[in-house]
This record gives sequence, C-alpha cells and structure tokens, in this order.
Amino acid sequence: MIDAESYGNKVIGPIMYEYVSWILQQARKRNLNKLYFLARDGYLLKQMAEVICTKSGYNIQCKYLYCSRMALRMPTYHFIGDEAFDLLLQGGYHITPHTLMSRLNLSLEERIQVYKEIGVKEENENKPLTHVEFSNLIERVKDSKNYKKFMYIKSIESYNNTLSYFKQEGLFDNAEIAIIDSGWSGSMQRSLRQLVEKEGYKGRIIGLYFGLYNAPKEIADGEYETYYFNAFTNMKNKVYFDNTFFECLLAAPHGMTIGFTLKGQRYEPILSKNVNADLNDYIRRRVTGAIKFALEKEGNIKFVWRDSIKRTYKVLSRAVVHPTGDEIEIFNFFKFSDDVSEDNINTLIQKDMVSKLKNYMLVPKFIGKITGADNAIDNIFWPYGAIIYVKYPMRLWYRLNISLLQLFRYIRTALKEKRRVLNYEEI
Repeated sequence: MIDAESYGNKVIGPIMYEYVSWILQQARKRNLNKLYFLARDGYLLKQMAEVICTKSGYNIQCKYLYCSRMALRMPTYHFIGDEAFDLLLQGGYHITPHTLMSRLNLSLEERIQVYKEIGVKEENENKPLTHVEFSNLIERVKDSKNYKKFMYIKSIESYNNTLSYFKQEGLFDNAEIAIIDSGWSGSMQRSLRQLVEKEGYKGRIIGLYFGLYNAPKEIADGEYETYYFNAFTNMKNKVYFDNTFFECLLAAPHGMTIGFTLKGQRYEPILSKNVNADLNDYIRRRVTGAIKFALEKEGNIKFVWRDSIKRTYKVLSRAVVHPTGDEIEIFNFFKFSDDVSEDNINTLIQKDMVSKLKNYMLVPKFIGKITGADNAIDNIFWPYGAIIYVKYPMRLWYRLNISLLQLFRYIRTALKEKRRVLNYEEI
C-alpha cells in the first residue's frame, strides 16, 4: 500500500493546491480579507491556504467553521415551511426508515412513536427501502403528528446555540461572508443564509466551491462560484469525477458537527464520535504530505485558471477512473455515508461491490427507467473504483457504461436546472 504521506504529496497536494490557489485569487480579486472554511472538507484546505498566504504575503484571515448539513439545517426547520420536508425526506444511496428518523436525531423512544403512526415495525427500521417503498413511506411521514412535533421542538432547541456560535465566530461582522466547501448542491450556503438573514443579517454570502451539480435554489442565497465545474459547464470534468472519492481526499480527523453547546464562556461544536485512531493518524499523515507539496511550490506565481484546470484534471481523473491496486487499498480505511445524519455508514470500496456494477449497465438501466422496475436504493459510492476488481476486457466495458451513464445523467441534470433557473428568473 502507498504510504499516506506520499499519497498526500503526489495526489492530494497537487489537486488541492490548484483549488486553494483559485480560492485565494478570487478572494484577492473581491477584496475579501476573511475566509470561512467549512468543516469537514475545509480541514486540509484551510491549512494549505494559510501556507500559501504566508509564503505570498496575502493579508487574508482563514477561519475553520464547524458545521455540517445537519447542524445548519436543524435550526431552520421550524421556519422554512414545506422545504423542511424536502430536506428531511429526500432520497440517497441507501435509505432505511432509520435513516429518515436519524436526520432529526430522534431517540429510540421518539422513533417508536413515529413508527406506530406510519406503520413501520421497529425490527424493520434498518431494512433498505425500494424506490416504491420509499415514495410511499415519505407520504406517511409527512402526515405524522409526532414527526412534525419532534421536528419543531428540535429545531427550536438548536436555533439559539447555532446563531450564538456564528456570532462568536464573527459571521455578522462584515458585509460579506465568504465560505469555502467542496460543493455539489450548495445547500449549506442556503441554510446559512436563511439562518443569518432571520437574525437580521443584511449582507451577502459568497461561496467558493470546487464544483456544483446544481444551480442556486434562489438568487437570494448569494453568489456561487466554482473552480472545476458547475451545473452547466465542464461536462467532461463531471463525467470523470466522483464526489465521494473527493470527499475522502478531504477527510478530517474529527467527527461530524451535530450541534453546538455553551462551555464556560464559549460555544463549542458537538461532534459525533470518531474513535478510529488509526484512520485519524492516517488522515493527518496525508495532510502532512499535501502541505509539504504546497510548501515546495514557488510563491507568487501568476495563477491562470485554464492551465490550472488542465493540471487538476490530469491528476484527478487518473486517480478517480484509473486507480492502482495499491491506491485502492488506501480507501479500504474509509467508510462513507452520503446522508446528512451519517446513518448507514458503509465501506467506500470493497471487492464484494462488483456484483452491484450491473446497476450501472446502460441498457438495463434504461429499461428499468422505462418499465418502472422496483430496484432497491442501494448503489456503489465509487463505481469507477469497484471496476479494479473486474478482469480485462470486462473492466473496459464497465468503465464505458459508467462514463456514458454519468454523461446522460449530467446532461439531464443540466437541462432540468436550466429550466428551473429560467423559471425563477422570470418571476
């Protein structure tokens, strides 16, 4: 297996150095003197930004803001109306009844009360739902009086501590709040905007993201800038990319932010348990390698975005689509959940995932869409990675199908987003 520090220096470092250089270029262009790097993807990025700022003499303050989708959304549920259900009951890679309840951080006793209303047996709460079962279940959840009650109570409880933490960290001190995150949907920026706006903030939020698959939900949510791709551009970059893989490159050695609490005179994050000491040590060594790469680079080099994208694509697409056996072993350490609650955490890549590759074959996929085949919501986090366990020439066939499936998916998403943006621009 490749040494952690070496992988950080040769793969992670070159990718993140380009992204962070773009972030700092944007900050200087906009006269931003403070950047908030959102946990946990911002852990490495913040440290690298500080290295570059020191070397290049940039007067930019880099702050690490503890938060998560769950921690930002929870305090908004009591005042955003039906959007709360849209967030709490959305789909994902692997959905169970327990997943839906975990998004509200419901206790066993609270879950049982809801299960009785919606017709779910406690012993089946961890059973994966099919698409049809999921659709039927969320309609029953929306009608649950207990679910609505718990949603309101927990949202109210988290509101004051969350806003107090934001004020403590200086979010209300400037006319602009600049946040850094890997991206994908930009929903954290929207939740942040909803929270600070309700508390009277009149400024603007600017998000500097690696990539976004979706356009902003509303113009009011602020400015969204992307480095590598957005909803409408750089299709090739999206096809040969995997966001779960990328998030593992940016892993932090601490748990997810669940909420905030007052300790003495300061508000501190409440973090989920993260007891894997070996993984945390591994992450720190990768970060060390990546930071060494940044330290070795020449300072004050003129940044050219198009040249930077080409360098990033060369390293990143190779790592995503053509990983070596030694590199795959690295990711056996990592477990991943795409859910806001981190429910149903699964191994990112394992040999037994090969059987699921059939779900990525183009013809069966289209037939399933047309016929409405009832397939379980259970996919592979990093399908390109799973291909390494397949022998040639079938490996090439699987890779072709996955890339074409990605292409069609992102074309469809781009068209859908374009229609949506045109609609709200006409309003």
